[in-house]
Parts: sequence; C-alpha cells; structure tokens
Amino acid sequence: MLNEQKGRSCTYDAPRRSARIDVGPGGGPPREASGSVLLDDVGGVVGVDIEPDGPARLVVMVGPHEAVSRTLAARLTVSHDASGHLAHVVVFDIDPPR
Repeated sequence: MLNEQKGRSCTYDAPRRSARIDVGPGGGPPREASGSVLLDDVGGVVGVDIEPDGPARLVVMVGPHEAVSRTLAARLTVSHDASGHLAHVVVFDIDPPR
C-alpha cells in the first residue's frame, strides 16, 4: 500500500514555471527530491510521487487518481515543518494547464 497524503491546494507560478502543492502549515528550508509529477489530460498537476524508489516513498494527491493520464520525471523540492511533517512540494519546469 502506498503512503499517500492529500494536498490542500496547487498553485502555479507561470513566470517561474513551477507549481506548489501545499500539504500542511509551515515549512522549513527546501531540499531536493527525486520524483514524478502526475498530470491530467490537459497537463494539470494531479499529484506527485516523491522518492518513488526509496523506503520513504510518498504520494501527494490534489486530484483523483482516475484523473491521471501521464507521469513525467520531475525536479522537486520538499519542505517540512518543525515536527518533520510535509508542508509543501514545489515542482519545477512545469507550465499551467492548457
């Protein structure tokens, strides 16, 4: 079974070509992570798969699994709160949906 969390929101920063998924409050310094971005049929972010080959794999969804039409390798950063809980994920090199 996948370790999965629900994202609260996803916002795009078109000039920076990034999308930020908020999961919880706060957030410390970002660290780079490997992963994939899960996209719908118009290129909107449905979720991210963080560290998919590691023991700490985590999937964060902002939409339903059924909406995923493709996945792409992605450059990600993750930030955690003081308790170690995921606060947000930033996906780089992504444009807002068409």
